[in-house]
Amino acid sequence: IGLPEEEGQWVRALDGDKGAVPLTLVDPYQVTFSKPLGRGLYVRSNWLMETPENPVKEQLLATLESPPEGGFEFLVVDLRWNPGGDLGNAIPFVRRAAEAVAPGGKAYVIVGPQTFSAAIVTAALFRQYLPERSMIIGEPMGDRPQFWAERGQSFVLPNSGYHIGYATGYHDWEKGCSDDIEYCFPPNQREAADIGKLQLDKVIQPSFAEFGAGEDPVLAWVMERHVSE
Repeated sequence: IGLPEEEGQWVRALDGDKGAVPLTLVDPYQVTFSKPLGRGLYVRSNWLMETPENPVKEQLLATLESPPEGGFEFLVVDLRWNPGGDLGNAIPFVRRAAEAVAPGGKAYVIVGPQTFSAAIVTAALFRQYLPERSMIIGEPMGDRPQFWAERGQSFVLPNSGYHIGYATGYHDWEKGCSDDIEYCFPPNQREAADIGKLQLDKVIQPSFAEFGAGEDPVLAWVMERHVSE
């Protein structure tokens, strides 16, 4: 929205037309959003932290409750806007997904520069639980598979009054954390396996022109590989 003196000088890219909004931006304030795609399913997760209003674990599992006979032909898990949260909410979802996707089906995990923390873990878990049935697509994630997280008790600098926070848990979601590294985050030690490299299987970088036209080339690439009923 422009300033009063700029009235008429700005044009919104999508101009409020719901028909021009790609699926990744439909109902953007929903923490968990899903939509059937024929014998496939689209699931968007924008946050992995539980709140009373958003029981994330329950919401994610509910999306997989009614797979077609034989399992989903394909599953799209969109993590492009997910900054992380609690990885404990991702683990049961990915385990259930491994059962819900057909033996010959495929899970596509869409990531991007806004994918961080527990969302990176979710991508790694798909590679771990569905090694031959998953693809990570989109743009490079916002952090490496080795990162520090988990907040320690913050403290205040005496002169400036600044609050200082710090991370206490180390994660490695490519090789896993060995028991002899004392600062590894315990759930990482328990849950992570050696998956080799956590990297994109297919790089697809949308242009602004595509965004302005309401197109999602990442999801379009998936749909071209599957015929929806």
